[in-house]
Amino acid sequence: MILGEDKVPTPFQPHNPAVVVQKGRGVGQSAIIIGASSGIGAGLAKALAQQGYTLGLVARRDENLRKLAASLPTTTFNRVADIADCRPAMEILGELLEAMGGVELVIITAGIGHENSDLAWRPEAETIAVNVTGFAAMAGVAMRHFMARGSGHLVGISSIAAIKADGSAPAYGASKAFVSRYMQALRHKIAKQQLPIHITDIQAGFIDTAMAKGDGLFWIAPVDVACEQILRAIRRRQKHAYMTQRWRLIAWLCDFCRSGPTTACSKLERAAEEARQTFPPPRKSDRAATGTTRLTSC
Repeated sequence: MILGEDKVPTPFQPHNPAVVVQKGRGVGQSAIIIGASSGIGAGLAKALAQQGYTLGLVARRDENLRKLAASLPTTTFNRVADIADCRPAMEILGELLEAMGGVELVIITAGIGHENSDLAWRPEAETIAVNVTGFAAMAGVAMRHFMARGSGHLVGISSIAAIKADGSAPAYGASKAFVSRYMQALRHKIAKQQLPIHITDIQAGFIDTAMAKGDGLFWIAPVDVACEQILRAIRRRQKHAYMTQRWRLIAWLCDFCRSGPTTACSKLERAAEEARQTFPPPRKSDRAATGTTRLTSC
């Protein structure tokens, strides 16, 4: 996946499907997804549309964006933007927020990764432009909007690579560590201002998308399972979540190697308690009805 092509955004026009279906309420009734044309972004768009959200869809690939918008049972506002070219992308996101009359939820799923053992500069530069500069630019616009309106929810898709570096893709792991740390810093900033703005860091493992590259992949989650767990984390306004949940084990092992058993075990206990709150055991009536317990993590 190569970014940096010269693309001119099409004139802004909302896409209105013939049938608009309102089905329930979510964290907010409108949301923007940046990186919506495929993978996790497209999966979240489909799930939120079914919940009755009005959606702002931002992506680099216009044709994919239009096809997705046409398939959704809700009103969508489409914008073509390459977040690697951050200044025009910031203007486009600002215009979209204004056109939608503001939103309560912004999800940044746009990202890129290259295997680059030879350390060729172009793949590293592209990764940094999208995952670092582009992410910070989009998050900044979203946060200024939320601070002006007094509330909101920012969600960023990071990666387990943020805590477990991979020498075959140096810029990718480092860029995802930036994403997680940047959201942590934004959370501290908001805490000082005592504003009801929530920030959720999703550290994803291998998801069945085009981004999953290389040999030896394991625990690959279907997109719909990952999106289900992401939306659960959003509803619960969690600060942090692993997707899928079994990646907590990898995170704990990394902590154990870095900080020793006492600190790592303490963190594991906190993680286990968070998991119990996030995924409570099924009720007896549910087990009786189905005869089995359905596991959402994979």
